Amino acid sequence: MNTKSRLLGHCKEIVKARLFNAEDAMNRAQESANETEKSSAGDKFETGRAMGHLEKEMYARQYQKALHDLQKIESLDSKAMTTEVSLGSLVAMGSKFYLIAIGIGKVILDDKEYYVLSHESPIALSIIGKKKYDSITINDNRMQITDIQ
Repeated sequence: MNTKSRLLGHCKEIVKARLFNAEDAMNRAQESANETEKSSAGDKFETGRAMGHLEKEMYARQYQKALHDLQKIESLDSKAMTTEVSLGSLVAMGSKFYLIAIGIGKVILDDKEYYVLSHESPIALSIIGKKKYDSITINDNRMQITDIQ
């Protein structure tokens, strides 16, 4: 299995954990709101119930974001090879590696750092469409694309 396939699989597991955690938190928030309904009276009841529903909505948004991210990761072809950077590309620039996919941030795989970036992030936007050996400048640092998978 190539590095890109394993990295995408690792990202999928991270997103699945986010899904599980968001769903679990939603359920706990709902249980908390239900308990507030059973044990409170008056204004305290209304405030507690409203807070429980707000918390549940927040976790529901996190769940939907994670679900969207999972769908995006699953739609990427780990074997696709292109000559220019696009969504799903694993890009080497000097000693840094960037996977253009979803916004996860730094991921460690086989003791190596990879940066998993949304295709809308500033770095991704600056390298999408570039080819091997093209250069970009980030924060006054000139970087050359040395490989694209």
